[in-house]
Amino acid sequence: MLQQREPEPRAARRARERLPAQLLITRDVATATRTVIDLQSGSTYHYRLVAYSNNGLYVGPDHTFTTKHVARSRPVVRIYAGAHRGSHVDTIAIHGRLQLPASVPSKAACNGTIALQLDQGNTTVALRHVQVHGNCTFAVNVHVTANRIHTNRALSLTGYYWGNTELLPTTHRQSLHI
Repeated sequence: MLQQREPEPRAARRARERLPAQLLITRDVATATRTVIDLQSGSTYHYRLVAYSNNGLYVGPDHTFTTKHVARSRPVVRIYAGAHRGSHVDTIAIHGRLQLPASVPSKAACNGTIALQLDQGNTTVALRHVQVHGNCTFAVNVHVTANRIHTNRALSLTGYYWGNTELLPTTHRQSLHI
């Protein structure tokens, strides 16, 4: 049941400016629905119904709900790379996958972006942002001018997975010789 208050023009204006909810009125009962996204795991949220009509502003009681706690886990990033040396351009084929922890039963968690950074010494040779596919894999071909890579020095390949609502961010680094 809604509590009636005296009309408050500023509050009424704020109520009208909010994103609309679906409202169904049957006789003396009103039902409102609203889809909310991007809620945090294990958090308590407060809400109330605010309605404005010719009869004034109605403010409902405060209600709460708590979202289910979801423990986020850290995946393992596996990266594989191979290179083809050309006379002017080197092509480095990088592919890999996220290995999900046992606590994450669904591959639906396999989404997001991985940044792949190729360094030689203190110099970044290439940086690519690659989408992780639904089957937990990613792949990219990196083309680098041949004179940017010294053949007698190892490359460092780092994958930075940014994480998502179910998986924590993680980093994987390995050496690469071409």
